[in-house]
Amino acid sequence: MDGYRIRRGREGQGGFERSVPDEAALKALVATGEVRPSDEVSTGTGWLRVDQHPVFRGSLPGADPWSAWSDVDSVDAASLYRKMVDTPPPPDEDAGLVELPVDALSPVWEIDGRPEPAAPPTRPPALLVPPPPPPEAPQGAARGPRALHEVDRAPRPVPVPPVSPQPLPEDGAEVIAFPRARPPARDLVLPPEPRRRPPPPPLVRSSRVATLVFVGLAVVALGYAWIRLNSYTGVGAGTRPRPSSSASTKGVVVPPSPLVALDVELRAALSPHPRDVKEAGDLSDALLVELLQQRLDVIDANGVVTKWVGRKGDEPKSAEVRISYRSAGDLSRELGGIALVVGRYKRFYRLDIPLFEVTEVGTRGVTRIDAANAESYYQARITLEDLLLSLTKP
Repeated sequence: MDGYRIRRGREGQGGFERSVPDEAALKALVATGEVRPSDEVSTGTGWLRVDQHPVFRGSLPGADPWSAWSDVDSVDAASLYRKMVDTPPPPDEDAGLVELPVDALSPVWEIDGRPEPAAPPTRPPALLVPPPPPPEAPQGAARGPRALHEVDRAPRPVPVPPVSPQPLPEDGAEVIAFPRARPPARDLVLPPEPRRRPPPPPLVRSSRVATLVFVGLAVVALGYAWIRLNSYTGVGAGTRPRPSSSASTKGVVVPPSPLVALDVELRAALSPHPRDVKEAGDLSDALLVELLQQRLDVIDANGVVTKWVGRKGDEPKSAEVRISYRSAGDLSRELGGIALVVGRYKRFYRLDIPLFEVTEVGTRGVTRIDAANAESYYQARITLEDLLLSLTKP
């Protein structure tokens, strides 16, 4: 190849393209930083990075340091081993040395480059010789004072005076006079002992604590009972509906209206407890199950919660209710059962229901029910007759 063609990027966007005559010129440009290893070099059929080109692999700064090991695979292991076996060993450097006997060597110790000084001669141990005994004086010669070591140190007897024991008393008196306590003085007046005061009573008595606990538990039980009485079906089912205005109260026996018996039947068909409504679709499922228990031919029960509240967003606040059913001919039973179920859930969850529509599939008639009247009917504040009279057509 006559020279190399180098390019970087694209022309017009900060790149360039130039020609390099040979490999030495290309290495010089790379060494000065004018050509980078990431630039591309032309191979005749395409472009290849400079550091990946076979000619410059491993010789450019920034190239892969492990690329030099790529040529190891091309070496023949058998020829390399034969070359190592056929090569004669190097000559022994210790062949001309002569070994000397051990007695011919005398060790010389040096300290900081100087020979170690000779040890001083040792003195022989001294012999302990006892002193000679003192010479004895001739007989008849005058002797002077004896030396201290010649003094007779033997103990001499000391005369002890005789002891005459006293006779023991015969009348049982004490042999040893023990000390006795002195009699108290007659004029001594002792101070009166201080009167002990009883300890103060405790600040909190157990009887008072027990009374307070009992009263608190009673209040909690009454509150819980009141909540259950007003939240579930106990109020609606256990309270007798108010008689209609047409009934007489003075001596005239009026037979009960058939709507009163129907009201009792509808309330008896309710489930013991309302169902949970914590996510989308729960209200529709709960209304469908409750209406089927009223033995109604329900086509669709669509209860859409439009607003959720609570810390976890699982408490319904507002909803829209649309009920579609197929009538069997008893509109009082059908509309009363639908209003009773919806009023129950409105009361239990304190829902705002701005839209409450009931559609009869056969006649395509739409009846709009006031959700507040449905709640009042569930609480037995109004009768089934009053509820039916309040129904309107859109």
